[in-house]
Amino acid sequence: MLQASVATHGRDPAVALRTSWLGSDAENAGLVAATGELDFATVARLDQALRRAETDAALVVLDLRALELIDSAGVHLVLAADRRIRQAGGRLVVVRGGEQVEWFFALIGIDAELEFVDWPPVGRP
Repeated sequence: MLQASVATHGRDPAVALRTSWLGSDAENAGLVAATGELDFATVARLDQALRRAETDAALVVLDLRALELIDSAGVHLVLAADRRIRQAGGRLVVVRGGEQVEWFFALIGIDAELEFVDWPPVGRP
């Protein structure tokens, strides 16, 4: 089962995280953390969380570290969200997932199309 949550800061459920490590232009970001399995049955929940985050933040961070499985529906959702956010002038940053998740992105050849980062950033505690 997928659990998608938008981290909170204050009373706004979409703007969450200080992300100075992502770049000097990054003040606040919407953080969406996905856990479990991202597949056809669960993509709608993650899509809803991403749309909420992008409404209030130009920078959306999608954390896949706790994601156990992703299928083509999940990858399609991430690509569509990236395209939508960029067209609106924003930025989607994807925190690398586990081995299976990374393998699937590489297998279908889109790992170079998305902006992946490590968390915590290299050289930071």
